[in-house]
Amino acid sequence: MDDALRITPLSPSRWRAEVPATMAQGRAAFGGLLAGLGLRAADTAVDVDRAPRSVMVDFIAPVEAGEVEIGILPLRSGRALSHVEIRIHQRGQLAMIAAIAYGMTRPTRLDRPAAPAPPIPPDGSLSTLPYIEGVTPAFTQHFEYRWTRGAFPFSGAATDGFGGLIRPRAGARVDAAVVLSLLDGWPCPMLPRADRVVPASSVTWLVNFVRAVPEAPPDAWWQVESDAVASADGYVDADAKIWGPDGALVATSRQLMVEFSG
Repeated sequence: MDDALRITPLSPSRWRAEVPATMAQGRAAFGGLLAGLGLRAADTAVDVDRAPRSVMVDFIAPVEAGEVEIGILPLRSGRALSHVEIRIHQRGQLAMIAAIAYGMTRPTRLDRPAAPAPPIPPDGSLSTLPYIEGVTPAFTQHFEYRWTRGAFPFSGAATDGFGGLIRPRAGARVDAAVVLSLLDGWPCPMLPRADRVVPASSVTWLVNFVRAVPEAPPDAWWQVESDAVASADGYVDADAKIWGPDGALVATSRQLMVEFSG
């Protein structure tokens, strides 16, 4: 993950990155990686005392393996909040727009702790999602998966949604950019109902960080739950949550996906 998320400055407002072929999702690049690249670039325009609080992404065009250019536009920086717009282009075509809000930690008397991570079965009963070249998306080779709830994609199950554990396979340090990949590293939650391989991809994506990303050992597991809110007309409205290794909620996700089962 560290190599895939590396960005190189071209100017104070422009960066470049190289999307490796191993980070593909079908013919296009993995959306979690693109969002992470945009976040890494946006970080350079914000004071270090401010952490990402919300990331809103619009995936406009597929990105292929190869070079992309990331443009940064700081929109406003107030006493506690900063807003940055990111645009990713490839070969002159706009591929992704993201609006990122950063915020300082603020004093409060209105804390409401989120529910802890759901209990998981004993380690010995967890199913592993293997990387199978030509079957599972190429980017999944960079992660380890353990299934804790629900059926595998394309298994013709009677139910949708799933939960599991995930971590970078190479033991990378997890920051907010990597959390985006860990959240987006799971398939569309309607796909367990499919009885054959069905492509699906993201249209828009909103991630809210409910707390700063905690420090954790590189080999720590992060827990994800993903469920469909509704599915109609070939589109899926999906919710997801990710908990840190300490069992506390880190971020929530709302995603519009398009699926091609028709």
